Amino acid sequence: MIWPVPSKRSFSLTKPLLFAGLCLFLGGCRPEPPKLTSDPKQNFYLQHVGPVLKENCYRCHAGMNRKGGFRMDSRSTLLAGGKDGIAVVPGDPEKSRILHVVRRENAWGKPMPPDGPLTEGEIAAIEQWIREGAVMPEAERR
Repeated sequence: MIWPVPSKRSFSLTKPLLFAGLCLFLGGCRPEPPKLTSDPKQNFYLQHVGPVLKENCYRCHAGMNRKGGFRMDSRSTLLAGGKDGIAVVPGDPEKSRILHVVRRENAWGKPMPPDGPLTEGEIAAIEQWIREGAVMPEAERR
């Protein structure tokens, strides 16, 4: 038996249908919401800041990835900074280098993330988080 050669149109539908089926099989494509704690400051990080850092920063600054000698996946490594100095000064957003680079203020170094700017809301969340002491669960890892 000779099998018909599928048209380009059938191929264009195949991938999305397979993806949709896989998502349904796995229980959905949305990430699981963070498990909240009794500390509202940690919850603010878990809900508003952690997801932004994971999505935009961890690829280069977490685990074994330490561009600029800088890791962001725990509070201790975040506060230690990198080769360019201290990245976060808890309670003082204006002295925190991380805020200036995500605002893309060129005097503070290379704008981050390199793929494009964060939204105003994401930047505001990072600023508020720093102002409130840059609290994050130490167990928050990649």
